[in-house]
Amino acid sequence: MAVIDIASKLETTECCTCGIEFATPMWWLKTRRESKEQFFCPNGHPLSFKINVVDGLRASLAAAENARRLAEQARDAAERRARDARAASVRARKRCAASLCPVPGCKRSFATTRLQRHMKSKHPGWKASPEAVPGASREEG
Repeated sequence: MAVIDIASKLETTECCTCGIEFATPMWWLKTRRESKEQFFCPNGHPLSFKINVVDGLRASLAAAENARRLAEQARDAAERRARDARAASVRARKRCAASLCPVPGCKRSFATTRLQRHMKSKHPGWKASPEAVPGASREEG
């Protein structure tokens, strides 16, 4: 005959359906509280621990932090696009002032009076903001 001595700390809980009080190992009940997994009382009633207020607030905080981070990334991207657009506008203005075609990659230089004719014939689809090209006609849309 063998005797096994097991020391285990038990925690009691009560079934909300039948009211029976039963004990389980503390570590086991702790894992059920954290995982929210379903378990059963000795009479077979299903039990589980619901999300408490603290867990709900943690989840809300995590969602708010994620939304804030996404908004910051969107803001940074918009600022980069605006900065790039301003830089392109400055480059176009400087190219026009130097009697060069404002279209990036085009290396044509000409007298200022021929700029409009060049733009119509060589770059008919190119659009620039009115501020980008000094002296360009500003059509009201």
